[in-house]
Amino acid sequence: MVVPYEVDAHFIRYSDRNHFGSLDGLRAISILGVIWAHGPGHGAASVLLRSGSRGVDLFFAISGFLITTLLLRELRSKGFISLKRFYIRRALRIFPLYYVVLAFYVVLALAQQTRQPASRQFLFNLPYFLTYTANWFVPPAATFGFAWSLAIEEQFYCVWPWVEKYGARWAAGTMLGGVGVIYAVQGGWVVAPGMLKLLTSQVAPSICLGVLAAHILATRRGYKLAFHCVGYRAAPLVVLVLTAWLITNRVDLFVPGLPYALIVAACVIREDHWLSPVLASRGLAWIGSVSYGMYLIHGTVYHAIDVFCARSGADRYGLPIFMIAVLMTVFAATISYRYYESRFLNLKKRFAK
Repeated sequence: MVVPYEVDAHFIRYSDRNHFGSLDGLRAISILGVIWAHGPGHGAASVLLRSGSRGVDLFFAISGFLITTLLLRELRSKGFISLKRFYIRRALRIFPLYYVVLAFYVVLALAQQTRQPASRQFLFNLPYFLTYTANWFVPPAATFGFAWSLAIEEQFYCVWPWVEKYGARWAAGTMLGGVGVIYAVQGGWVVAPGMLKLLTSQVAPSICLGVLAAHILATRRGYKLAFHCVGYRAAPLVVLVLTAWLITNRVDLFVPGLPYALIVAACVIREDHWLSPVLASRGLAWIGSVSYGMYLIHGTVYHAIDVFCARSGADRYGLPIFMIAVLMTVFAATISYRYYESRFLNLKKRFAK
């Protein structure tokens, strides 16, 4: 049993922590799940093994939690939130690699448009990719269709920081109400107008729940409540096993986003949990740090693998091909991170304070 003063000590350490050691490990699990989904997971026998795409939901939960936590701490320490600095930091992190990869796809599409219908369709969809609106107009299965998730995240960035800045007192209540509406509409619990259905379909519940987790943990009272629920060293492992059970039995579809927000909360509420040695290990931490590049690049890697498999007759969905895809993607993302993205990340540090 944890006594109250120990919880207070954990809260102080949590509030002073600038880096959450387990989040890079969770990002690594997320991107590996996505790459698995586009490889062996595509035709796997079990529901759990076919659920690698749920890694995107975990990404969303991490983003919602981390962005909101940083905004709340800036408000607490400075008394205000600088939207200008926030958007400069986001632009320096996201735009440079995104538009370079998109330009690469454009070059390929222009070279193949006369003989490839998919290339012509990509060029038609290009305005949506350029403006981060692909989630509204482009099917996820289309060329560069994975940009739907990046678009949803960018749209979250466009809206939520303004709420935190100008509506700090009612931000958490607003998000709680928004989550209720999303669940009610997406779950078919209420008869909603078509426009509301469309709007809620393009909001990721896991981002919203990540925001709520950040607000709960930001206050001493909320932290204590959360600590008594998931503040035990075994909690992340228990939540992870529970999430696997929910996915296997498709129960997570009735509470979309909730398991992933719980995993994030359980992993950040204290650093000495049982999964920490794994999630904070050098390998997973590095994969997590380059996970954004891996997400953007892995489609190109699989395209090259498809060409190889077509010529060699190798099993496109076999485990060896998955391992090759992971190694190639990590290598390419590492080169990008060290020799290209790092230049912009160093600029980003100038706007951190």
